[in-house]
Parts: sequence; C-alpha cells; structure tokens
Amino acid sequence: MRDLTRRERRTVRIGAIVLVAYLGIFYGMKGWHWLEDRRDAHDELRIQAAEISAGILRERARARRMRELEIALGFDPRATGGEKIVQAARADLEKLAVAQKVQVGTLRELEGHSRQGESRRFQVSGTGLMIAVAGFVDGLRALGHPIVVDRLAIDTSGLAGGVVRFTLDLVLADFDEWKRTRRSDRA
Repeated sequence: MRDLTRRERRTVRIGAIVLVAYLGIFYGMKGWHWLEDRRDAHDELRIQAAEISAGILRERARARRMRELEIALGFDPRATGGEKIVQAARADLEKLAVAQKVQVGTLRELEGHSRQGESRRFQVSGTGLMIAVAGFVDGLRALGHPIVVDRLAIDTSGLAGGVVRFTLDLVLADFDEWKRTRRSDRA
C-alpha cells in the first residue's frame, strides 16, 4: 500500500475527528439520558424510602401511645370481644358498684340492641346517694374495659336524703369490629 500524502492524512484525521465527535454526541446524548433516567429512578426510590420511614415512625408512635394507654388504663384492646371479656366486664361492674356503695337492682344485658362496633349493651339500674352514683359513673373509666356510657337517667321522685334512682345504658366496645369498619371505610 502506498504512503498517504500529507493532504490525505489531514482529510482522514478530520474525518476521524468528525466521526468521533458525531458518535460522541449521538451516544453521549443516549448515555446522558440513560444517566438522567437512572437518577430520576433513584430519586423516586429515595422519596418512597422517606415515605416508608415516616410511616414506620408514625406506627411506632402509635404503638408507643397504645402501650402507654394500655398501662394507664389497664386494658388490652386485643383481648376484647367474646364471652370472656363480657363476663369480666360484668364482674368488674358489680365490684365497682359495691366499692362505690351503690345498690344495683338489675344488671342485665340488652339483647338485639347492638349496633356496628359494639360487642354488648348493658343496662344497670339501682339506687344510691348522688355522690356515690357520680363516683360509680366516674369509676367506669378505670375498669380497664372499653365501656362507653350511652344513656344516664336519674330520678329523685319518692326518695329522700339525697338518694337517687338511676338507669345507666352502657356499651362494651368491640375493637375488632371497629378495625374492620375502619378498613372498609378507607377502601
């Protein structure tokens, strides 16, 4: 093969430089876009990780508050529901009445009146001094059961000396049902 002249060498060099520049720009742009896509995907993953981390922190705070409430109220919501908790609630209501010196006439379970999110409904009727009845109602918070006062009726007719007759409708909450209801409401 013959030797290239100076002009031919210059033309080959310029052609090679133009070809390298063209390929560099063309493939460089592809590479640049690929790197941008990777960076965007990485940013999305970082955002998702931050959201998950915030969710974990939120759930930890909820769990900590729940443990504090369990300790403060002496009640475990996971143990609610079923006959065992109903029997324990009835026994604790009777103990509270004795401790507050309230004479309970009837403590009965209202059948067929439960609504969604309620385990059982109770009706407590009795007599006692007004201060004792108020202490009985206030003591419901410390029983360790998810009891909600639905209705309180106080009657003083025919009684003397600060004695009142009361009827109290109580609801024993069912947390499992509440959780199912919350999940279905979110969906």
